[in-house]
Amino acid sequence: MSRYLTFLTVLCTGFAVMPAHAQDDPQGFTFGLAGGTSNSLYVGDEDGTYVFPLLSYQGRGFSVGFDGLAVDIVNRDGVHVEGLLSPRFTSLHDPDAAALQGLDRDITVDAGVRLSYDISQQSTVTAQLLQEVSGEHDGQELSVNIGHQLMMGPLPLGLEAGLIWQSEDLAGYLYGVRPSEVTGTRPAYAPDAAVISFVGMSTAIPISDRAAIFGSVQVQFLDDTISDSPIVAEDTLYSANIGIQFTF
Repeated sequence: MSRYLTFLTVLCTGFAVMPAHAQDDPQGFTFGLAGGTSNSLYVGDEDGTYVFPLLSYQGRGFSVGFDGLAVDIVNRDGVHVEGLLSPRFTSLHDPDAAALQGLDRDITVDAGVRLSYDISQQSTVTAQLLQEVSGEHDGQELSVNIGHQLMMGPLPLGLEAGLIWQSEDLAGYLYGVRPSEVTGTRPAYAPDAAVISFVGMSTAIPISDRAAIFGSVQVQFLDDTISDSPIVAEDTLYSANIGIQFTF
């Protein structure tokens, strides 16, 4: 179970350059199949390679999919404001690794807002603020990133870089060890608020009016309050995915 939740996390935090027809005719269903690989954040949890189905729907002023629900509030003159409701997956939900036994974090739900501003036709700045609303930890997350689209010959590329700030409550839920979870080899740990920086690249290549092949890679750099946790094995996370999607 935890391996599939890890891959869902990768999908929900990834990004891709959408084919031109998706911008011209945005309403409708998108479905497909994605494969991905990533190293594991947690001690004893195996790095994984996964295959998973994709399904989303873009309606008039809203979209819904594995990454949750987004509803347009403002969308004009290069400014896009959306209300968000999204799940947060973690591989600490029913973990498989022996070193993580005794830990169990539920899938939670965040609500928030996302603001995107087009600096130019190729570049966009996005800020997103989320508040946990499912009653598990009451934490917050703020992310800011800049994306730039360019063409490498016939190949469209999306480049992205940004920062993610996670509050003390959220960091404690994801990386902390509660007193009730202490073992002989796992001390209690209460992290401070955390900052994660990331860079990534993505592409989507149309193969017909309604189909495209997509792929992305991303690297996240974790700060010391995360990597110092006794349940965290890495200070850098790598992920990549590739797949095919169809719209109708």
